[in-house]
Amino acid sequence: MWTPGAKPRRSRRISLTFRGSLLILLAAVTVSVPVAASYFVVARAKQNEYLATTEAFLATALSAHLDNMAHVSQPYADWVTRLEGRSEQLRWAAVLKPDGEGVEFHRRTAFPLERIHQQVDFDIDSPRIRPLLIGGLPSKRLRLICIPQRDDDTILAAIVDTGTRAAVPGSMFAFTVALICGGLAASFAWLHYGMILPLRKSTAALVRIQADAAELTLEQLPPEEFSELAASIRETKQELHEWKERANSLSETIDRRVETMTRSATRARDRAEKEAHTDVLSGLASRRTLDHEAPRMFAAHQLAGRELAVAMIDINDFKSYNDKFGHSAGDELIAFMGVLLRGSTRRGVDLAARFGGDEFVVVMPDTNLREAVKIMKRTAALFAQHIKTKPVINGPSIAAGVACLHEDRAGSASRLIELADRAMYQAKRIGQPVVAAADLQGVGPRG
Repeated sequence: MWTPGAKPRRSRRISLTFRGSLLILLAAVTVSVPVAASYFVVARAKQNEYLATTEAFLATALSAHLDNMAHVSQPYADWVTRLEGRSEQLRWAAVLKPDGEGVEFHRRTAFPLERIHQQVDFDIDSPRIRPLLIGGLPSKRLRLICIPQRDDDTILAAIVDTGTRAAVPGSMFAFTVALICGGLAASFAWLHYGMILPLRKSTAALVRIQADAAELTLEQLPPEEFSELAASIRETKQELHEWKERANSLSETIDRRVETMTRSATRARDRAEKEAHTDVLSGLASRRTLDHEAPRMFAAHQLAGRELAVAMIDINDFKSYNDKFGHSAGDELIAFMGVLLRGSTRRGVDLAARFGGDEFVVVMPDTNLREAVKIMKRTAALFAQHIKTKPVINGPSIAAGVACLHEDRAGSASRLIELADRAMYQAKRIGQPVVAAADLQGVGPRG
């Protein structure tokens, strides 16, 4: 009798491993023996067919040699007809010379003679067999056979089809089918009586164990492995209950961590998006944001017939100031420009961006040329007041150029920025704080 907690004793019952090994061995024998027998018969048939092909080819070569490569006569044609009936593998046979001449004795292929002649090696001193090249690739079935003739520098050549099916006796086919069917029947019988029935009985016994049956005899578990498995089922049930409680606790912990990580990822994404659209040093919009928003604002104001002003701003003598007082001083000046432009523009309406280096762009919706010039002059004055607080004589100043959508007849956002850039370049050249694009009157493009 078997009781819970008791160590199962060893029995002499057949294990599942041994039963499965016998089934695999029986199935392997069922398949391998008929296949090996069929292979032997087919190999013998192919060998006989190849010998017949070789015999036919040698007969062709001998006849060609005795005839001294004379023109093919009617007796030759009759002989070749008989030869074709002896072998299905021979597709072509001829005697070839290095200069391209030759006599064909057998042709059952559409492959041109000159193509075959190109593949014949006339320098060989022993017979050669290799795949026939078709379209530059070796054929899987056709073989080119070349036998040199030392007396007259000719080559006996033939094409043989190695893929021709050999004749297999019908009795061999019937024997193979019968052997396979018998082996499968034996395998099925062993599978049913040696494995399926014992497993069903063992499964029913294990179900009773899992339901806390009072008693269970070892004879109710035919395979050896199940006797050891039955002893650990109750322990497994207890461990499963403990692991379930741990899994629930772990699931709650994971949910909290996932929620925390999600919030962190969201904050990091928002921060990355803000950095991508904001210039870090000046705090203004980035060049990427300007390239995206300026065409949109231009199209909307052009369609509505409203004015749109653009100002291009540059810090004069910024490089010399940066070289003299260091990069930290230059960075401080760029940061001040960001503060100045944010204070000089309308929040949520105007777009102030760092164009690159010490250049800035301000897009001002619903602003005409006179108003835009006024705003830029006030910005230049505030910048000059800030520079006076620095320990520098003849410090940096700003130059600005202003252009408007309708007053300057700009056809695109890029053209509007280009006009403001040209006006700013003119302001730098003549030493003025602000120049309007409408006042250029023939000034050339920025160099």
